[in-house]
Amino acid sequence: MRRPVLRLLVLLALGSARIARADGDAAHQQAQLLLRVLAYDHNLSERAGDSVTVVLVYSARSAESRGDHAALREGLAALDKLRVAGLPFRVTSHEYVDADQLRALVERDRPTALYLGPGLAEQVESVSRTTRAGRVLSFASSEAYARAGLSVAIVAGSERARVVINLAASRAEGAAFDAGMLKLAEVLR
Repeated sequence: MRRPVLRLLVLLALGSARIARADGDAAHQQAQLLLRVLAYDHNLSERAGDSVTVVLVYSARSAESRGDHAALREGLAALDKLRVAGLPFRVTSHEYVDADQLRALVERDRPTALYLGPGLAEQVESVSRTTRAGRVLSFASSEAYARAGLSVAIVAGSERARVVINLAASRAEGAAFDAGMLKLAEVLR
């Protein structure tokens, strides 16, 4: 009687570890793709300067947004030794409060990229105006955000993530993607 219970507990523990690892793998894959997409931008060095700065924008009101932020931040931290097109990168976080505060952050810090987390769908239009004015490449995990005006969506899939590029939005933000990237991505025209 004890062995089946013990065996069940071990299987449950292993299953939980696999689920946690799968979630971690998804965030790690998303982080890798974000950096890879940045590297395919011919205008990256002109917009980045001495280093690539990625701002992760999240909503403190949304548990999904907070969780996504923490996972992506951890995924990017695991890659901290990598360089993007020969440049070091750093990650900062910003809790979204309002459009004016985000605009001030972009004007002051001049980030290279901005990732807009879930729970901020109503802010996509104002964020897009800010990223275009500041020539900051915008990212999200939602294809709907890319369709609504952000540049790049890294969308999780059952096997692997896919990259969706809103070509007009990316050009308005100052990006010029390599043809190889555009062949790999789903391009919205």
